[in-house]
Amino acid sequence: MFSPHPVTWQGQRYPTGEAAFHAGKTEDPQLRAWIAAASTPGEAKHRGRRVPLRAGWDEHHRHVVMQQVIENKFTDPDLAAQLLATGDDLLVERNTWHDQTWGCCSCSRHQAVPGQNLLGRYLMGHRARLAPRPANRWVRVAATGHRPQGLPPGSEPWLADELRRVAAKLAADHGTQVAISGAAAGADLIWAEAAHDHEILVWLYQPYTGHDSRWPHDWGDRLTAARGIAHRVDTLGDRFSVQVQHARSDWMLRDCDAVVAVLDPLHRSGGTRQALQRVSATTPVIHVDVRNRRTSLRAPARCGAAPAS
Repeated sequence: MFSPHPVTWQGQRYPTGEAAFHAGKTEDPQLRAWIAAASTPGEAKHRGRRVPLRAGWDEHHRHVVMQQVIENKFTDPDLAAQLLATGDDLLVERNTWHDQTWGCCSCSRHQAVPGQNLLGRYLMGHRARLAPRPANRWVRVAATGHRPQGLPPGSEPWLADELRRVAAKLAADHGTQVAISGAAAGADLIWAEAAHDHEILVWLYQPYTGHDSRWPHDWGDRLTAARGIAHRVDTLGDRFSVQVQHARSDWMLRDCDAVVAVLDPLHRSGGTRQALQRVSATTPVIHVDVRNRRTSLRAPARCGAAPAS
């Protein structure tokens, strides 16, 4: 937003997208002109913080204005080409100034709390509109599911075969290139193994350092093997907490296009159930019923714009 590319928004020209966004905080034409006249994007941001906020700014207008500014900014052919050149890459607005709404702050205070990354998500949404792709193209698919003790006895061989089948179908029919795994024993690691068998890149999102320290040796060995084949291994926190476990799930959900949920319908609570309650209605969910051994799809709701929260 700080890049020196002018943007015309609501009939007025602004030197940067940053200035246009902050002008959207007010409906006063004189204040908008004052923000537009700022000598730098940093000064425009400073001026924007000094104007009275229009009603509903935080709840609604800031999201609409950001998406409009992005749309207008990328009418510049060179900028549009740069955005399209990112292909299907995951775009994350990294920062160190504690912005957990538009980006993802990596300071020591916030490293264990993934930001919403709304700017990155809106940019990816606009990229998809510039180069339309099929609605059923799910580049990154995350899996959540029960730990070994939560799986019905004797079900693991079936689950491994079923997740291999699901991975093959996702790659062939939905263009899936990345499998996101929470690196937990049980369904998470079985998903990583199944995806790798079908040449889908594996990203391991570990909750905290040493999360496997008390695991049985066989699952510890499988995690070591998964780390060896993973294209990306990231760790959110440096110690156990319930909050970091939930944050890891939110991190996975933030970065995926679809979810595989491995569930025993007899389990009505637990981390997997809680994670699924936070899945957006616009995100497709593949339900793998590990007890009754059947798989079904919850199709996504239609939505014209990227989610605002």
